[in-house]
Amino acid sequence: MPLATFDIIRFRYPLKAFQKYQLRTRIIWWDDRTGYFKQVFERKGRVVATGYVCATFLGANGPIAPDDILAEIGQSSIRPSEPKIVAKLRELEALVHETQSESFAK
Repeated sequence: MPLATFDIIRFRYPLKAFQKYQLRTRIIWWDDRTGYFKQVFERKGRVVATGYVCATFLGANGPIAPDDILAEIGQSSIRPSEPKIVAKLRELEALVHETQSESFAK
């Protein structure tokens, strides 16, 4: 079961409640515990949003390495070079994590 640990999305065009769209998901990079995915939301052939998701995979006995997941589904586990967007996502995730303990009232 994937557990999204951080995600970000940018809408170019609005999607209304219950409006149909197509979602394309692709793994773009992974480390020993986290998979990084790009998600493209399309409606009538037009990209309406792009999102990035960082996810940890959980099994009955805890986290499962992305390499093990890929092997199980018969996909190559040759890790590509880390895309620039992944480094930026990790920086943003760390910043959000740092600020989680701050009071909302400030």
